[in-house]
Amino acid sequence: MRRFKLGGAMAAAMLSIGLLGGWGITAALGGTSGGAPNLSGPVVKPLKSTKNSGKVNWAVVEANGSLVRAYPTGITTETLGGNVYIVTDTKDIEDCTSIGSVGEPGSESEVLGELSTQGRVDDPNSLFVETFNGKGEAAAEPFHIAIIC
Repeated sequence: MRRFKLGGAMAAAMLSIGLLGGWGITAALGGTSGGAPNLSGPVVKPLKSTKNSGKVNWAVVEANGSLVRAYPTGITTETLGGNVYIVTDTKDIEDCTSIGSVGEPGSESEVLGELSTQGRVDDPNSLFVETFNGKGEAAAEPFHIAIIC
């Protein structure tokens, strides 16, 4: 039989992963370290409405904030300056998700970069979009966004 000798730091790390990791998982599931997790509570926020369920709206926006094309008609865009934009949909999108990418409106050339989206607290029909160049720096970039309900 082979024996392995663990250094003090390694043994402490393994012990803390086992103890704290198990406790963290149990606590995350709503239980305590002394009992079974409580799985009876809600895991996600319930939807306010399902009237928009199954709908996909989208927009293609220039770096200057002007709308190139969108579905459905009525979606609007504006720029707050720099790399921050507001996209306003024709409906409440608070319970929807948004995905997007930096990219030219046509097929002229490739644009490297990324974007982030965040719903607006003061307007359930709108969201903020921030764009970044390929180096991760804040920059005005054209983008495509889809809002999925």
